[in-house]
Amino acid sequence: MADLTLEPPVASAEAATRKALRRAGRIRSAAVGFGVVAVLIIQSTILSPPVGLNVFIVKGIVPDVPMYTIFRGIWPFWYAMGLLIVLLLMFPQLALFLPHRMFG
Repeated sequence: MADLTLEPPVASAEAATRKALRRAGRIRSAAVGFGVVAVLIIQSTILSPPVGLNVFIVKGIVPDVPMYTIFRGIWPFWYAMGLLIVLLLMFPQLALFLPHRMFG
């Protein structure tokens, strides 16, 4: 393998990704399962405060609804995503069920 020198932020992101993939391999999860969990975690951060990007999009669509009401409405979805993340970490084969059914 060629010797690559990367800038510190890129190198640390690469190291973190490699470490997470090794850990995912230890729990017998494939890269697809890891990707599913990563997307769910990213979506939960976009949905919840302090970022709440989806909340601001909804506020732009429905300006007469108070922000508090919109934030209060996201919690059931956030808890459902949290439960799904826990289930996928406990049973990684759930993330791979549909790809295995489709592609064998």
